[in-house]
Amino acid sequence: FSAAAIFLYQGAISLAAGLLAPLLSDTVIAEMTCVGSLMIIGLALNMLGLTKIKVTNFIPAVFLPILLCRFM
Repeated sequence: FSAAAIFLYQGAISLAAGLLAPLLSDTVIAEMTCVGSLMIIGLALNMLGLTKIKVTNFIPAVFLPILLCRFM
Protein backbone atom coordinates (compact mmCIF):
# COMPACT_ATOMS: atom_id res chain seq x y z
CA PHE A 1 0.00 0.00 0.00
CA SER A 2 2.85 2.38 0.71
CA ALA A 3 4.29 1.81 -2.78
CA ALA A 4 1.09 3.15 -4.34
CA ALA A 5 1.20 6.28 -2.21
CA ILE A 6 4.87 6.88 -3.05
CA PHE A 7 4.17 6.32 -6.76
CA LEU A 8 1.40 8.94 -6.72
CA TYR A 9 3.47 11.40 -4.71
CA GLN A 10 6.59 11.12 -6.88
CA GLY A 11 4.49 11.07 -10.04
CA ALA A 12 2.87 14.37 -9.05
CA ILE A 13 6.28 15.90 -8.36
CA SER A 14 7.57 14.71 -11.74
CA LEU A 15 4.56 16.12 -13.59
CA ALA A 16 4.87 19.45 -11.78
CA ALA A 17 8.57 19.60 -12.63
CA GLY A 18 7.76 18.98 -16.29
CA LEU A 19 5.24 21.81 -16.30
CA LEU A 20 7.61 24.25 -14.58
CA ALA A 21 10.64 23.38 -16.73
CA PRO A 22 10.05 26.14 -19.32
CA LEU A 23 9.99 28.76 -16.56
CA LEU A 24 13.16 27.64 -14.83
CA SER A 25 16.43 28.95 -16.20
CA ASP A 26 19.85 28.04 -14.85
CA THR A 27 19.82 31.19 -12.71
CA VAL A 28 16.46 30.31 -11.13
CA ILE A 29 17.61 26.77 -10.36
CA ALA A 30 20.80 28.10 -8.76
CA GLU A 31 18.82 30.53 -6.59
CA MET A 32 16.36 27.81 -5.55
CA THR A 33 19.31 25.58 -4.66
CA CYS A 34 20.73 28.36 -2.47
CA VAL A 35 17.45 28.77 -0.60
CA GLY A 36 17.16 25.01 -0.12
CA SER A 37 20.72 24.82 1.18
CA LEU A 38 20.02 27.53 3.74
CA MET A 39 16.93 25.63 4.88
CA ILE A 40 19.01 22.47 5.32
CA ILE A 41 21.50 24.46 7.43
CA GLY A 42 18.58 25.67 9.55
CA LEU A 43 17.41 22.08 10.03
CA ALA A 44 20.92 21.01 11.02
CA LEU A 45 21.17 23.80 13.59
CA ASN A 46 17.81 22.71 15.03
CA MET A 47 18.96 19.10 15.24
CA LEU A 48 22.11 20.17 17.05
CA GLY A 49 19.97 22.07 19.53
CA LEU A 50 21.68 25.39 18.81
CA THR A 51 18.58 27.24 17.56
CA LYS A 52 14.82 26.97 17.34
CA ILE A 53 14.29 28.05 13.72
CA LYS A 54 10.87 27.14 12.32
CA VAL A 55 12.10 25.98 8.93
CA THR A 56 8.64 25.00 7.69
CA ASN A 57 7.69 28.68 7.67
CA PHE A 58 10.39 29.25 5.05
CA ILE A 59 9.14 26.65 2.54
CA PRO A 60 7.41 29.29 0.35
CA ALA A 61 10.80 31.02 0.03
CA VAL A 62 11.93 28.20 -2.26
CA PHE A 63 9.51 29.48 -4.93
CA LEU A 64 10.40 33.15 -4.51
CA PRO A 65 13.37 33.03 -6.96
CA ILE A 66 10.93 32.08 -9.74
CA LEU A 67 9.05 35.33 -9.26
CA LEU A 68 12.15 37.44 -8.71
CA CYS A 69 13.93 36.19 -11.83
CA ARG A 70 10.76 36.47 -13.91
CA PHE A 71 10.30 40.17 -13.20
CA MET A 72 13.93 41.28 -12.95
